[in-house]
Amino acid sequence: MASESILNIRESRYRGEKIFVIGVYIVSCLATIWWVATTRDLENALGATATFETVGPLESPTFFIKNESGENWSNVRIAVDKQYLYKKDTVAEDETIVLRPDDFRYFYFVPRPWGRTSWELLTTKDKPGKTGSEKLDPKLIEIRADQGSHQAFF
Repeated sequence: MASESILNIRESRYRGEKIFVIGVYIVSCLATIWWVATTRDLENALGATATFETVGPLESPTFFIKNESGENWSNVRIAVDKQYLYKKDTVAEDETIVLRPDDFRYFYFVPRPWGRTSWELLTTKDKPGKTGSEKLDPKLIEIRADQGSHQAFF
């Protein structure tokens, strides 16, 4: 009795239950493998391409966002370094959005007078303006839409 295997199906009292559990396990493994093999790239579920370049003789920073998903995006939000935000209602398939730093709005901008109640002591950085500056050096661009999201690191 002690040397009997748990999977000894021939003379087991619970033969049907064991076969059922093994069958469910095999089917769930196969379904998981099929699901993983057929899903889109989870890092770029939106199907976006984001690039950042300095263009022209003045070396002005420019962002290029391209919709390569084959479908229109709706309720689009593009964030740079989790600080500056650009909003657009729809982006058509294969459309390229060209953005400059002044197209972005500082997301945390609160108009308040500096020099009163020591607001300027809360940060070591200069107070940013309402829009992005020409000195913007992005590390991260996040693109979010109703259809998915994408992060591009630089």
